[in-house]
Amino acid sequence: MLSLRTLAGKVTAYLTGLTLAAFWVIAGANRNWAVGLPDAVHTYGIRNRLGADLFFRPAIGWFIEHGFWVCAAMVVLTLVAEVAGRLLSSPAAE
Repeated sequence: MLSLRTLAGKVTAYLTGLTLAAFWVIAGANRNWAVGLPDAVHTYGIRNRLGADLFFRPAIGWFIEHGFWVCAAMVVLTLVAEVAGRLLSSPAAE
């Protein structure tokens, strides 16, 4: 079982959890963030699985489309930070 022991691993895991929670909230209830017709603010169009077009603010639309990969990259970053933190904090065995 993976145990986060370093501060770097714990901080990046916390940020990963916040990013994942934000992705669930935004992508899970996308009707709350979108409009049916584009306007000056909602310019990012996404076609949902029912075939309807929804228009989001550009940052939110980008996060809905790419949020899974952002979360996956943050999980990898957490593992790298934990391993690097352990290697840098442990005394070199000679």
